[in-house]
Formats: sequence, C-alpha cells, structure tokens
Amino acid sequence: MGTAALVATAIGLALLVLTAYVLIEGSVVTATTLATAQSELSDVQEARLRTAISIRAADGVDPLVIEVENTGSEVVPDLAHLDIFIIVDGAPVRCTKGAGPFAWQINSISPDLVHPNQLDPGERMQISVQTGGATISWVQVTTTNGISASRYVV
Repeated sequence: MGTAALVATAIGLALLVLTAYVLIEGSVVTATTLATAQSELSDVQEARLRTAISIRAADGVDPLVIEVENTGSEVVPDLAHLDIFIIVDGAPVRCTKGAGPFAWQINSISPDLVHPNQLDPGERMQISVQTGGATISWVQVTTTNGISASRYVV
C-alpha cells in the first residue's frame, strides 16, 4: 500500500512539472510573438512618418495628367497599388489601374535612377487618368501605407 502512494506521488509530481513546462513554454512563445508584432508595428509607423507626397500639378481633360513628387525621405515602392480618387461631376470615383474609363497608368518617373519603378525621395512621377471628357474638379493620390495628397484640378 505504501508503494502505491509513492508511485501516485511521483506521477502527480511528473504531471505537475509537465504542466508547468507547457504553461511556461506557451508564455514564452506568446511573449516572443507579441514582441515581434510590436517591433514590426513600430517599423511601419516609422515608415509612415517618413513618407510624404505632394501633387505638383493636375490638369488636362482627357487624359487628366497628375504630377506627384515624393517629398518625404522614404521610398514609395508599390506603385501598382496606389489609390487614385477623383471627383467627377460632383461624385467621388475610385480609379483603377489598367485600361478603360477612369483607368490610370504611370507615364514616367523622373529621374528614376536609384530604384527603378519606385518613387524615391525627390523624384517626380507623371500619372495619366482616362476621364472620357468628364469634368474633374479634385484628385487624391494615396500610397499603400495610407499617406495621401490631394489637389483641385485646374
């Protein structure tokens, strides 16, 4: 009878140690994941703070020509996913990349020497938007990290 109590105590202690190990390991993994996520969020916020664009010109009828300059210190890398919004006859329209009505495309990036097809600080990009002759009164360009610039169309 004394041996059964000793074996039960040993099994209980082993289960207690195993449970403590699982809980501690789970806590360590959770803390590591949280620290990594916080670090990545901080990096994204820093990049947003360093990103700035301005619309230097927006004129024309069809196509509407927009000149965007990177006035910040961060490269704008993903130009294919820019969001372009315009006001057409008083109603907002989101433009799409490609072909068709209210489609936009990049005409040029100047000087585009350091990172080809990305908007580096100090570079200017010319975008054209097919308007079908509609009256455009306002334009907004938004980067993939949420930084935007807007301007009335002359």
